[in-house]
Amino acid sequence: MPPNAMDMIKQLRQATGAPVADVKSSLASADWDLDKALEVLRLKGKAAAVKKASRHASEGLVAVAQLGDAQAVSVVEINSETDFVGRSGPFQQLATAAARAAVSLLPQGTSGAPQVHELDVQQLAAASLEGGSSVQEGCELLAGQVRENIALRRG
Repeated sequence: MPPNAMDMIKQLRQATGAPVADVKSSLASADWDLDKALEVLRLKGKAAAVKKASRHASEGLVAVAQLGDAQAVSVVEINSETDFVGRSGPFQQLATAAARAAVSLLPQGTSGAPQVHELDVQQLAAASLEGGSSVQEGCELLAGQVRENIALRRG
């Protein structure tokens, strides 16, 4: 264990929000390399999300985003297993980011009366968030952090 191990654990925990035990074990398995440990945590989070995908997610949030002068508005629903996760800051940030990603997929430049466009869930899941990852990857990352099923319901 390097002398600055506690600082490394703290830094990786702040960056990922993963539990301390997971952060420490990923750093140890990656020979205390932060980049490798981050990848180990990401893969572990994906595996956890796959295991939890069969669990029922019925709580959550509906997020709304608008573009410009409200000519384009999106409504996105993301669900979790419990209302505690649905009210958490990271969950709310994910829902807001997903709504912004959805509004960017809507047709632009239409004039006249507002039109309703329903997005396919797979299309929304593949949409890019501000950090460069997809909405689905954001759901998987959050599911690994909170240890619950996070599901993109509709957009």
